[in-house]
Amino acid sequence: FPYTTLFRSGQIEAFLPFDLTGRGLALPIGYPMNNLQGFVCSAAPVEAKAVLRQAGLRGWRFRYAPADQQALLPHAYAEADLPCPVIDLSAGYEAYHRSLHKKVIYEAARRRRGLERDHEAVSLEWHSAEPAAVLKKLIEWKSGMYGGARELFADPVAVRIVEELSTTASDDCAGLLSVLSAGSTPIAAMLSLTEPHGMATWFPSYDAEFRHSSPGTMLSLAVAEEAARRGITLIDFSAGQDAYKFRLANGSYPVIGGAVWAHRTEEIA
Repeated sequence: FPYTTLFRSGQIEAFLPFDLTGRGLALPIGYPMNNLQGFVCSAAPVEAKAVLRQAGLRGWRFRYAPADQQALLPHAYAEADLPCPVIDLSAGYEAYHRSLHKKVIYEAARRRRGLERDHEAVSLEWHSAEPAAVLKKLIEWKSGMYGGARELFADPVAVRIVEELSTTASDDCAGLLSVLSAGSTPIAAMLSLTEPHGMATWFPSYDAEFRHSSPGTMLSLAVAEEAARRGITLIDFSAGQDAYKFRLANGSYPVIGGAVWAHRTEEIA
């Protein structure tokens, strides 16, 4: 993929990976599959316009960049900031669980009991032993619910990306394919990306036949409990404004959207 590198005193200070869209315009690498965008950089100051000129770009648009990334703040659109919901597990799962609204706790427990009456125990497989089969089912569920997902996964490149990342197992970035089952029947699955103390949910979905049991919420809570047990202290839901994320989140951080233009004459509102 194309990227440009910023050096200072012979040291690498920043990377900006991007996808070209034509005529010198670019988007964040892998868009729209990436949930957090911006420079991969040290604490050294970065002048965004200079980086674009170095890369031969006219402009670069972003949608979800951390608001604390100083290089992009001057280029954010007015009122384009959003909260990115997170689950903070730094005090442990029990403290997180107590922070939830009582109605969320009550409904989750009630629906789990109902599911277990009909389908035996509800269980979580932290990382599937059969990732190819589970990922195929996850894509089917997601594509069956959302036109955008159906269009995305019609692209073989998108499918290859999730297939590769679902089996990546490095210390810095590992794929995690979690499955919630009722008895022997998988009812929900979630592809996440993890590092030693954090994870980002990426593609969650569930079997629509079980939608009245809220399997997505059940899966999220089960994953959070197991994540805390494994030493993970933060789960990032990404900035999509889905209601369930805010029901389950106990914290957030701001992200911004905007565009960097290499030359003032091309700046637009």
